[in-house]
Amino acid sequence: MSVSIETVYAHSAPKGPVYTTFWTQHGTYPEHGEAWLEQMKALGVPYRAALIETEDLTWCGRCRVKAWWLTLCLLTMPGREVIWLDVDSVVEDLPPWPEWADMGLVEQPVKWQRNGRFMAGVLFLRNTETTRRVVDRWAYLCETEPEDYSCDMNLLERAVHGERDLNLECLSPTYYHVPDAYDEPEHRYIYGTQASRVERDR
Repeated sequence: MSVSIETVYAHSAPKGPVYTTFWTQHGTYPEHGEAWLEQMKALGVPYRAALIETEDLTWCGRCRVKAWWLTLCLLTMPGREVIWLDVDSVVEDLPPWPEWADMGLVEQPVKWQRNGRFMAGVLFLRNTETTRRVVDRWAYLCETEPEDYSCDMNLLERAVHGERDLNLECLSPTYYHVPDAYDEPEHRYIYGTQASRVERDR
C-alpha cells in the first residue's frame, strides 16, 4: 500500500479517548478535514488527525487506509481508547462510550448488510490486545484482498468474526446516523454526511 503521512494535527490530554481521522487531497476532503479539526477543538477533546498522501489509490483503496491508520494509532498510544470518526462526520452530542467492551460498532441496516455487517464511520476501540489483533487482521485483509465496493466494511466484518475472545458492543444507530439508513431519530449523537459517496461517484 503506497501511503505517506504528510501532516499530523494533534491535541493531547492526560486521559480520555483520543478521536482520530485522516483525509486526503482528493475532492472536498481537505475542507472536511478543516471542519473536523474545528469540531474537535470546540469540543475540547484530545485528537490525532492526519493529511495522508495516497498517490494512485482508488476510492476503495483510500477507504482501506483506515485500518492501517488505526493500527498505527493503537500502537503509538498505548492504554488510550481510540475513537474513529469519518472526516465528514458532524458531532451533535458527545455520546457515552462503552465501559467494558473491546470494540463498539454500529450495525448497518439489514438492507445494506451485503456490504458488511458494520458501518465504518464511527468505531470505538479500547486499546487491548484483543482489539489490536482484530485491527491488525483488518489491516492485513485490506492490504491483501482484492478490491470491491465497500471493501473496508466487508473486511472489518471478517476481522471481527475471526476473533473469538472479542468483547463487542453493538452501538445504537443514534451513534452514527446516515441518510437513508434508518428513520430519523429524535436524538442523534453523530451525523454522517456521506461525502464519500460523492467522491466515489466523481
